[in-house]
Amino acid sequence: MTEESIEAISDISPVVLISAINLKNSLTKNKIDTIQRDFLPQLALACCIGSDTEPREEMQTLKDFTKFNNKCKEPLEDIKVAMLLEETRENLVYYLDKQEEMRREFSENKKQKAIEKRQEEIEKAQNKPIERDPEITKKAMEILTNGNPLEFLMDEFHKNHSGHDELARCIFYAFCVQSSRTSKGIQPETTGAKGSGKTHTVNSALHLEPPELIYDSTFSPKSLYYAPPKPGSTIYSDEDLDPDLVKLVKRMMSNFQRDTRHTTIIDKQVKTLVIPKRQVFLSSTVLGDGDDQFSDRTVQVGISNSKEDDEKYAEFESKRRQEGRPEFQVTENVLIAREMMRIIREHEFEVKMIEVKFSYENDRRLINIFYDLVEASAILNFMKRGGKVIDSEGITRITPTREDIEAALNFEMFRFTNEDVDTRLTKAQVSLHNTIQDYIRNKDKKTLTESEIVNLYGKSQQAVRKLLYGLDGSPNHITGGLLDRTRWYTTGQDPQTKENTIVCEKTITFSNVTKSSFAYTPIEA
Repeated sequence: MTEESIEAISDISPVVLISAINLKNSLTKNKIDTIQRDFLPQLALACCIGSDTEPREEMQTLKDFTKFNNKCKEPLEDIKVAMLLEETRENLVYYLDKQEEMRREFSENKKQKAIEKRQEEIEKAQNKPIERDPEITKKAMEILTNGNPLEFLMDEFHKNHSGHDELARCIFYAFCVQSSRTSKGIQPETTGAKGSGKTHTVNSALHLEPPELIYDSTFSPKSLYYAPPKPGSTIYSDEDLDPDLVKLVKRMMSNFQRDTRHTTIIDKQVKTLVIPKRQVFLSSTVLGDGDDQFSDRTVQVGISNSKEDDEKYAEFESKRRQEGRPEFQVTENVLIAREMMRIIREHEFEVKMIEVKFSYENDRRLINIFYDLVEASAILNFMKRGGKVIDSEGITRITPTREDIEAALNFEMFRFTNEDVDTRLTKAQVSLHNTIQDYIRNKDKKTLTESEIVNLYGKSQQAVRKLLYGLDGSPNHITGGLLDRTRWYTTGQDPQTKENTIVCEKTITFSNVTKSSFAYTPIEA
């Protein structure tokens, strides 16, 4: 049935003359409620449920049915213009069921058309030819060749946002390694409390990247397959992830240097749908998206604002408001920043790593994150790392320097107090750990109930349980968190109250840490 036919149903009631006795005996309360909701007030309830029906009411019924059938391009053959007695009762029940089926189909069609329309808009925006100003390109090349690219990007970032430099650098570096043949990819995940500035930080950084390579939209696994982003795009999500979408994103992250494929049946033919390689999935949430396996594939950058951070932000925002300066203006410097990124994307890099030694060799993911950050810094400075020459294979081969090592180490994840740190915790987990350790003070061991930890930390029980046991975890089913990633906390139970307890051992603290020698070069690079 066409849309016009379905719309006709809502405009005109297919009034049916029926026997009051037969109707009362056959229709359920749900069916009667449906008649009342959908067919009134065009038809008085007495026409369906009442005493004797007058001839004039029958004529009105026939007129309505005729009008309905004339307006529908594909009228239901089984709905007759005139239905009496038993035929009327049976066909009315059938019609009500059929109408509900048509409504569901119509709703799904509208939803699918909305998705397709949005994907067409995204594809059109991504495939729109980019007009590149030669003067802007010249200035971008000058900065890449003789200037400080990261400093230029950060200066422009600070025109829209105060603080949170580490997250901005991580986003810029994630873009750079999308042009690398040797990287495993950088997938930034920012965590922090509501209102801490996560989303604004991300938007301020993405403002300096080529818009044609940003996939900023609500989406589903199906839409990513049927209308995939360009190779090397940044897919940004600021919402809770559907479990199926989490699974797909984990596949895309693992397949950073390979296309992600899905085989399905379309029009009775086998089709292979492809999401191109080197996608960056950028998320900003309150406690982190997905699950621990998802988090293990990401570079987690936590946001927790100190009093000094809040004061700087208030001063920054006050100044912007007093100047009447709009956010996210597309200035010449913004165009230069975007052009710098486009020039990087035009190259295919192979990064030949210098020799690096590690003080902590137990965390392989952290070592790979370090290597990728080194590559990113070298790519951002490729014109100073031997990148002026492209070989016969179209590859730009570069070598990092000690400056790139230092740039990579300038992240909180590489700052430890001593070698007792044998795991990688999120900023929120570190915060809870510090809170517990400060409470324990000089005691070697202390047992706390979940309720005591909740009151101590000042967050919801759900948030604390996730930090302790992992996503959807419990004392009997630990999926991550402090109890999975450290040896300092174990589960227990109060013998009297039967309440869950955590046995907390005194260990190191993470506050007031300094940069460690997580990685170093054995010789001067």
